[in-house]
Amino acid sequence: MPFESQWSRIPLTVRWAVCLIIGAVLIVLLVAFVSHNNGNGEATLSKTKLKQEYAQDTILMHQEQAPHSVRAGSPAAAQTALVAGVGGLLRRQVTANVLPGPVQHVRCWESARQGSRVGFHCSAKADDINYPFLAVYTPSAHHAVFCKKVYAPVASENVPVSKRCRL
Repeated sequence: MPFESQWSRIPLTVRWAVCLIIGAVLIVLLVAFVSHNNGNGEATLSKTKLKQEYAQDTILMHQEQAPHSVRAGSPAAAQTALVAGVGGLLRRQVTANVLPGPVQHVRCWESARQGSRVGFHCSAKADDINYPFLAVYTPSAHHAVFCKKVYAPVASENVPVSKRCRL
C-alpha cells in the first residue's frame, strides 16, 4: 500500500479553495506591508510637526522676498541697475545652491508711474525657470528697491510682496 498523504484525501475543490484563500491572505499582507513602509512620512506627521514646517516655510518665503536696493540716478539708469542687481542676486543664489543654474538672462521694463516714483517688472531666467521680480525706483532717494515675487504652493493663497517693492 503506497503512502498517501492527508492532503490528497481532501476533495480537489476544497484544496483549490484553501490555496486561493492562502494566496489572497498573502496578497493582502503584502499590500499592507508596502503601504506601511512606503517612505511617505507626510502621511504620519503630527499636527505640531506640520505647523512647525509651515512656520519654517513662511520664514523662508519672507527671506526670499526680502527687499534689495540698487543705486540709480534716473529711471533709465534704474532699469540698467535693476538688471544688474537681479542678475547678481540670482547668480549668488545659484552659487550657494539655493537655485538651479546657470542664470540665462534678466530683463526689466517700466510698468507704471505714480507721481515721481516708477514701477518696474523684471523677469530672470535660470535653468529654464522664470523668476518674476517687482521693483520701484524713487528719484529723490536715488535708488530702486526690488523683491522676488514668490508664488504660494496653493493657488488660492496670496503671498504679498513688500510694500517697498510696490507702487
